Amino acid sequence: MSAHPGEHDAWLRRGGAIFEQLVARARKDITRLSTDRDPAWESLERQLDEYVGGSGREVPAGFVASSLARCQVVVVGGLSTSLHGLELAGRLMRRLPGCTLALNLPSSEHQEALDAFLDGKLDHGRLSDALGLCECLPVYACPGYVSLLELARTQGSQVVLYESDAHHDVAGRDEDALLLLDAALHACPGRPLLVLAGELRVSPASLLGGLHRLVGREGVASVYCDLPGPYLRDILRGGNGRGWSSLGPGRFCECRQSPLASLQSFLSWHAHGEVPVRGDRLAPSVAAMVKRIARFVGLELPPLPAVTVLGPGDPRLLAMAAASGRVNDAGLEFLAARMGAGESRMVPEADLLYLGNIACGHVAEEAAHWLRSLTGGAAYGTDGEDAFWGVAVHELLGFFGSKVVSPERRPVGIGELGRVAAADRGEALAHVYGYNLAERLFRLSGDDSVVDWVRALCLQDLVEPGTAKRLYLAGLDLAARTSRSRKGGTRASGRGRKGR
Repeated sequence: MSAHPGEHDAWLRRGGAIFEQLVARARKDITRLSTDRDPAWESLERQLDEYVGGSGREVPAGFVASSLARCQVVVVGGLSTSLHGLELAGRLMRRLPGCTLALNLPSSEHQEALDAFLDGKLDHGRLSDALGLCECLPVYACPGYVSLLELARTQGSQVVLYESDAHHDVAGRDEDALLLLDAALHACPGRPLLVLAGELRVSPASLLGGLHRLVGREGVASVYCDLPGPYLRDILRGGNGRGWSSLGPGRFCECRQSPLASLQSFLSWHAHGEVPVRGDRLAPSVAAMVKRIARFVGLELPPLPAVTVLGPGDPRLLAMAAASGRVNDAGLEFLAARMGAGESRMVPEADLLYLGNIACGHVAEEAAHWLRSLTGGAAYGTDGEDAFWGVAVHELLGFFGSKVVSPERRPVGIGELGRVAAADRGEALAHVYGYNLAERLFRLSGDDSVVDWVRALCLQDLVEPGTAKRLYLAGLDLAARTSRSRKGGTRASGRGRKGR
């Protein structure tokens, strides 16, 4: 029986509150990981929250484009290394022919090399090294930056690098940036200046405020991507959080994915060293990963059921689970706690898959858990020793599958358990056991016997008492025997390993 409208709205508001907490936590994590320790970041963040307030009135894309065309300066906000931000800048360049593009990365000391590329004197293959892109950008953002520069060369656009190393504090850098942007405006009068900036650089007291003073408020439009305010307001109105919103005169926001996904794009690289999965491509990405892992271990995959995949912090999770009528209040409270902790969760009874993190390896692990549920089922013992070893085997399969997609992923160690609450240490230790055996087995996966064993494990029922422990110990024995045979020079047959 589905939840009545009052309950649905209550769970939706609860999800919205958790979403806001997760966004705040992600912003703090980014500040902590940033090499810029300037305390101005914190105050700029508060001002940004005030700045994005407004009606969030939905507007058509054509209205935004016509408004931008009348402005002398267009500022693109959002994390400047997010894939969405780079795509947005590219689309705006196509709609504003002849515009000058201003980038705050890489450093302005590379302007001469960039000009050589735009003039056709530097080939594509040498561009990344000449600009030092790998030193200032996450690996996943480099192709987006290069594509933007290739578009500028094709369109004959001027590109200005306005970041300066002359000052370490935010205000000082913005003063330097304004001098360069002022020069660009005077060099190309009448042409719009498209400025790509990080979201904390476009608060009223920062770079955007300076541009208002420079050319007049009516001559500046600011376009953000994936801001929490418009996204959340649209969700609470019954939308999906996507589309264009007006935040006030000359201020617009486009949402294509949760703003938390954009923040996690930054965090997944800097905290986990992993390429993120695009937040608006989660469902097809997960399905592709399930099929890839199944091929690797030689499993015949049944048709994938219709499952709704929700990204990190999606406020609709609790309301959709409640609306299914198959998750009781205790289950919803448990789900809310997992969501608040940033964890992922399969909710098969409601046909939902919730991803609390979009790092590629993490998403692949959830895909592996989904594959396991389709083959051998997701259940295991819930009491005592059976529960511990059940978690260990379950996580073994999840981590092994994630390594198929993200081979560089590394397991957590026992030394990292010190940060886990005492009540959760047993389950955390089971995770460590599963992850580390999976790491050993994946290194040996060139041997037929190892992949054959993992395939059989995917099909195994773990509910019967003692089964999970027996299988885990068998996996340890297999890893030890295979390692010894490799050291002794025994070669694997390689049977069936084609196409991996």
